[in-house]
Amino acid sequence: MSDCLTVAPAVELPGRRLETTCEEVDVAQGSPKVRPRRGRGEGSIPKQRPDGRWEGKLDLGYVGGKRRRKSVYGRTRTEVASKLRKLATGLEEGQPPGDDRTTVAWWLRHWSDTILVRRLANGTLADKTANGYADIVRLHLIPELGHLKLAKLAPEHVDSLISTKQQAGYSPNTCRLIRTTLRRALNDARRSGKVTRNVAELSEPVAVGRRASTWLTPEEARILLGAVRGHRLEALYLVILGLGLRRGEALALAWSDVDLDARTLRVGASLARQRTRDGGTAATHLVISRPKTASSWRTQALTDPVVEALREHRKRQAAERLAVGPAWDDHGLVFTTELGHTLDPDNFSRAFTRIAQEAGLGKRHPHELRHSAATFALAQGVPLHVVSSTLGHSSIAVTKDVYGHLVEEQRREAAEAVSRVLWGSSPNPEPTRRPSPGL
Repeated sequence: MSDCLTVAPAVELPGRRLETTCEEVDVAQGSPKVRPRRGRGEGSIPKQRPDGRWEGKLDLGYVGGKRRRKSVYGRTRTEVASKLRKLATGLEEGQPPGDDRTTVAWWLRHWSDTILVRRLANGTLADKTANGYADIVRLHLIPELGHLKLAKLAPEHVDSLISTKQQAGYSPNTCRLIRTTLRRALNDARRSGKVTRNVAELSEPVAVGRRASTWLTPEEARILLGAVRGHRLEALYLVILGLGLRRGEALALAWSDVDLDARTLRVGASLARQRTRDGGTAATHLVISRPKTASSWRTQALTDPVVEALREHRKRQAAERLAVGPAWDDHGLVFTTELGHTLDPDNFSRAFTRIAQEAGLGKRHPHELRHSAATFALAQGVPLHVVSSTLGHSSIAVTKDVYGHLVEEQRREAAEAVSRVLWGSSPNPEPTRRPSPGL
């Protein structure tokens, strides 16, 4: 039996052999016994570098025809061994090791300029959403987090970013969008193998109140209707206020969507101003696209005042078209400029604000007409799920988040009504004792 000399001890990962830099030498035979080549997922024994740090390597197998190894570093041998174990465990679970060289800024630019653009092209991402993500990346994420290594990004960095923005006076919704944008970008980074976890998901969520805070009272709504009476776009105000349409949905209505005889209106598109991406001369342009959500496709019933206003509007538009002649820009839309052009949403908002101020209603936005429509419906006892369907919300939960406080007020009023029936106006009536049988 030959004597065998082991040059260095081995530290093994659970379930895996570690590469050693030593050889077992058969003293009697004088020939080395070389251990088998490492397999995928096997790591090397940590070695101390000249700079005092310890280094270990994990074998990742062949990638693109070349053998790949990942180095990990630490201040102690134990720290490096622990990192090797975590990497090996993640590899077994199908999680690729993170890329230590990629910065947050590089990945966010790649995500914005490549991944989002690809999704725009295949129609899985709305242009408005992509523009919002790109703005947040440019204005908030890269300036604050761009210098960090992507693999080193931690939940504490995200929490600190949100705290900084809150202290700077940014609204809760803006802070929520910053966190949401980063979470989506890191989801794609994890899918691409750049990171092993999404630290934005592990960060503290941002509380945002979605409750509607401003709407018209019934008296204010009647004042507004009086102010727009006879206006060339009177029907537009009635459609939004009477049906609760979004601004973009109302401006995208085509006459083919309206059936005045059947007294119905079909919502199936939305108008918005989008950023020009094909190198055109204009920085932005108007686009009619699909609605905000699948549930936004809906058919609304028209009331008599709205039907009458639309009939008058169609006559007025026909007269304008006749006066303009061949210069009329025909898009088949219900609401246009005096030349037939598409109405710019921002111009419409400014016009509405001016009319509201002149009517003594203060500075108002068209979206308050939508809130008002929902508020009036709930006040009249329309069930919450019906209001949700009318507004085109993605779920009744959204409607409850925005208008739930109104439902609670109705419940209180209902309880008070029952109380008045049972006990009259006295808040704490004395109980009436019925005589016991036999007395």
